Amino acid sequence: MTTHITHHHTLLALLFSGLASAVTSATPNDQRAGQVIMSRGDVNALRTQGEQPLQQIALKRRSPVFQQDTLTTGANGKAQIRFQDGGLVALKPSSRLQVARYQPSEHGPDVVMELCEGASRTLTGSLGKQGPDAYQVKTPVGTIGIRGTLYSALLHEEELFLGTWQGQILVETRHGLYPLGAGADFNFASITHTGFTGLLEPPIRLQPAGVIPHSETSPDDETTTSEQESDGSEEKVVLTPLEREEGADHLSTFQSNGQLDNTGPDFPDNDLFSPDSRFTPQEYNAFITSAKLGAIVIDGKLRTGSTAVQEGEEPLFITLTEERSLEVIRFQGEADTREQPSESLDVEWGVWSGTNLTPVQIYPERNSDQHLNITEQALWLTGTPTRSAELENLSGTVHFSGTQAIGFNQAGTPLSGAEGQFTLNLSSGAVSNGVLEASFGDQTPDIWALGFDGSIQSGEHNTAIVDIDILNGQHNDTGLDLEQSRFDGILVGEDASGFVGGFHLIDQQQNTATGAVLLEQIPFSNDP
Repeated sequence: MTTHITHHHTLLALLFSGLASAVTSATPNDQRAGQVIMSRGDVNALRTQGEQPLQQIALKRRSPVFQQDTLTTGANGKAQIRFQDGGLVALKPSSRLQVARYQPSEHGPDVVMELCEGASRTLTGSLGKQGPDAYQVKTPVGTIGIRGTLYSALLHEEELFLGTWQGQILVETRHGLYPLGAGADFNFASITHTGFTGLLEPPIRLQPAGVIPHSETSPDDETTTSEQESDGSEEKVVLTPLEREEGADHLSTFQSNGQLDNTGPDFPDNDLFSPDSRFTPQEYNAFITSAKLGAIVIDGKLRTGSTAVQEGEEPLFITLTEERSLEVIRFQGEADTREQPSESLDVEWGVWSGTNLTPVQIYPERNSDQHLNITEQALWLTGTPTRSAELENLSGTVHFSGTQAIGFNQAGTPLSGAEGQFTLNLSSGAVSNGVLEASFGDQTPDIWALGFDGSIQSGEHNTAIVDIDILNGQHNDTGLDLEQSRFDGILVGEDASGFVGGFHLIDQQQNTATGAVLLEQIPFSNDP
């Protein structure tokens, strides 16, 4: 929520890039490409060993996968394969994929696969980051060149459906070259021998299970959504969480367009998988489809980043450290307090009380069960930030103020009252005249106050992230430690109608105050 924590894109990029590992130099006799990490039902490899005839080898968990293997799944089969460079492929039932090559090469693509039929979902590793000429997937209707990405492919009756969820792919057909993904006109496509059809919305068969929004939109809304999504901005990938239009991939659109045929062949839903053992597959799916940013104060620090919220579960926080590594923070218990302070804004906050039996857990290392158990109070907040496309259309000066807040001080005394305000120039992005006062306890109030300014600009554009500088502050008669104190926040709601922020204040005697505040917009004036 400061410029040090850009937004959800950075967290995703770090998560994906961390999957790549160095590829061991392969000798001509070392043709191993990867290993099965999940096998269900009928999963086999068609393999030639030496001079022996083609054999069908049953694949189980930890079975090796070799170059030249043709991987097959039966009607009830599915599998996940992790390749030597950290790449992941999930094969769906009734699929056939040949691993023609998977190692560095000086004489052609490092990776060559052939999707003969069925469906796969792929997260590329380090070899997939070399560019579309280094990683290729062949199909009967075209060749897919991969540039470091998360993508899906489904081939049925010589019609290929493609979806790019992160990064970019380049599809070569006899009709021409077509980019999909970041910076391209489309993220999704249907390709046959007769032509290419770019899609602004994902075909229903390519959507990960559980990510269809609950909101339903009429077919009349489709034109508006398409216009909003097709401005060519590299940041506005259809399923980028911060830029995704509400309802852009809703079920009714596909039904009305005839893209969902319940009488057709049985295509299974995409299987969920997690490339990092710190996440369950459900948590990882919630993370990459989340539009929410969050903050949590724990272990004496205010941590900011992204959050994944599943119904009936405590939120999961994915934060970025100063070393630009990811931490995953979860709670083993149930929140003491969990509130939605506004009926109109998508904001939630709460308090966790970590104990020996129900600690707050911080997982600092990727793919590791090692973690820190924190047995203290933690305050957290989540919110859906205002889309940058909306901010670009706003100008003038607005004022934010409010008294909605939650928190506690170093003695565990709950916050009894708060009041904050600031002015935002939407034309320049400047934050000014910021003040916040918070009281803890009723009989002898413990009072904290601060003044601040800041900006919402990143480069030449306004963002929902409010970069706040604390200018001065007091705790009763003691001054604040300005170097250690933090106050971070985001703009939320349509037209930036609200602001939610978290603070962790420290005075010169190392006393602390922790809290969250919600301020709402009041029209102030307009630029001439």
